[in-house]
Amino acid sequence: MRLSVQSVVLILASGFVLLSGVFVVQRSMAHPQSDLECLEPEFDFGTLTHGDNITHRFTIVNNGRRLIRIKDVRPSCGCVVPRLPKDVLQPGEVTEMIVRFESATVKVDKSVNAAILVTLDGEDVSPLTLRMRGRIVNGINEGTSE
Repeated sequence: MRLSVQSVVLILASGFVLLSGVFVVQRSMAHPQSDLECLEPEFDFGTLTHGDNITHRFTIVNNGRRLIRIKDVRPSCGCVVPRLPKDVLQPGEVTEMIVRFESATVKVDKSVNAAILVTLDGEDVSPLTLRMRGRIVNGINEGTSE
């Protein structure tokens, strides 16, 4: 039996499409999206004077049908201090993560993009990432002399 070039190309293309679909399904099954969501996962605090602190509340909700256990809340730097009142959320339950940004630990005239990684119980669930960003400036008005 002899196959034409068109038949070989068609068979190879079909195989490629089939294997691509299997790869995508395996990848999505390996790290499924979490049912834990934040309504506004990024907060831009604008410009903050060095030494001042700012607090923000991230609203977090369990949009799934199962109980969610939060295993760890890890900030990317010491300038971010998160506080989570609950680490177990029932389906449909809402909580607030209170995060304080302490600008004294950051250099002046620097843009900041701090992350808070929220990991959940279970190895197969993607973590939730929250962000605080802005700029730290010197509080002294450099354009005047005393």
